[in-house]
Amino acid sequence: MKLKSLLFYKFVGLSIAVVGLFAIGFNYYQSSPKTIIRAKFLLAHNPTNLKLVEHTKQFAMSVQKRTEGRVLIDLIYPPERGRDGNYFPWASQQIRKGEAQISQIGTSALSRFDTSWQFFDLPFLFNDHQHASQVLDSELGVELKTKYLETVKAIRPLAFTYSGGYRIFISNTKLISASDLKNKKIAVVPLVKLDPEKSEKRFIDSIRQKTVEAFGMKAVKPDMYEKSETEYFTNGMVDVGEDHYGHYTRVFKNFGAPKDKMKYIWDTEHSLFLTSIVTNEKFYQSLSLADRQILEDEAYNLALLERKDSIETDLQSKKWFLENGYFVQTPSVEVKGQLRKMVEPVYQSFINDFGQSWIQKANSMNPSSIADN
Repeated sequence: MKLKSLLFYKFVGLSIAVVGLFAIGFNYYQSSPKTIIRAKFLLAHNPTNLKLVEHTKQFAMSVQKRTEGRVLIDLIYPPERGRDGNYFPWASQQIRKGEAQISQIGTSALSRFDTSWQFFDLPFLFNDHQHASQVLDSELGVELKTKYLETVKAIRPLAFTYSGGYRIFISNTKLISASDLKNKKIAVVPLVKLDPEKSEKRFIDSIRQKTVEAFGMKAVKPDMYEKSETEYFTNGMVDVGEDHYGHYTRVFKNFGAPKDKMKYIWDTEHSLFLTSIVTNEKFYQSLSLADRQILEDEAYNLALLERKDSIETDLQSKKWFLENGYFVQTPSVEVKGQLRKMVEPVYQSFINDFGQSWIQKANSMNPSSIADN
């Protein structure tokens, strides 16, 4: 009996000791400083609109909350952010080098490291926003992101979104028929191919340039940082501009664009401005598996907010042009068909860059596109 009592008391004592050690260890864990990882989110859009800032702040707060403060994200801006320049190429280098850890960058700029991403610039690839979302959020979208990471290595795409909506043409003369584009001068920035592993670079054909040439236009090289687009129209360097509605409302409101030189809009919707929320791969790998998933989830939520905002901004900007006396023309079904026919050779010219399968997969989600013709 005494032996049993002795064993019982030893068991109780051992149990108390174990519980005590656990409590001490737990309290130490609770009181010890957390490992905090800070990241810079580079806002590369110029200008950076208030909604984009608001959405990005929401993204940062959501990541911080869901990681319980383990991942903190600070918003930073490019230098000379007031200049009307294109910061996407510079931002892509910042992410690649790890100078910034997260950004939202145009797919055209990102294609400098992997030319297969010119796929997104194919004319009339998407029939509408719903079709674009189907493609971007599908297994094809995953395949495109995976391919980019395998090629570039230092940049991981997290999600796809828009950057202003569809491209339109703005001109100094009315554009009504497909033939009206013939011999019109338009500024197209040359695509510089950069080797992800080296400092080598070379100029290559871009889908955007081949598209305007297929339309019969003459591509001219702009000096983006010395002159503004309005000066190109004023001095006769260009006859046509190509961008989205939001861009041109900003040009007229903030930069005093000459209305008589840029009065006519042709709402062709021939190409969708796309961006990707990307992260530096070394930073991504520094996160736990759980925090990586949180980062991806919140990047996708940010992408959805940006898509919605781009569509709304596009509609509001178009309304502004109509209310302020600009001539806005939407191509007829017949003319749209002619435009689609004119750019079919562009697909064949770049088929080796991304293969027929991507085109077929995108087309299968919307049979009315020209992608599989």
